[in-house]
Amino acid sequence: MPEGVVTASVCRISGLRPTQGCIRMSNTYTEFFVRGTVPANYCEECMSAATQAPTIRLNGRSSITLTVGEEYIEQRSNSNRRV
Repeated sequence: MPEGVVTASVCRISGLRPTQGCIRMSNTYTEFFVRGTVPANYCEECMSAATQAPTIRLNGRSSITLTVGEEYIEQRSNSNRRV
């Protein structure tokens, strides 16, 4: 690596220093910078996205709320299906 070049972790979305939200969502990568040019500010986009609870509407009537990283798997029965 050339002298005066450093590496730092940054957020893929904002290009800023990553927060725990970026890390949880796997939105980080290592970038090369000229020494002294590493972003000083931290990403706010992933932190707010990581703390929002996604809501899924089911048939427009009921809904469920998931925590970050939780999956929803719907199981359907074909017993009432007409052919």
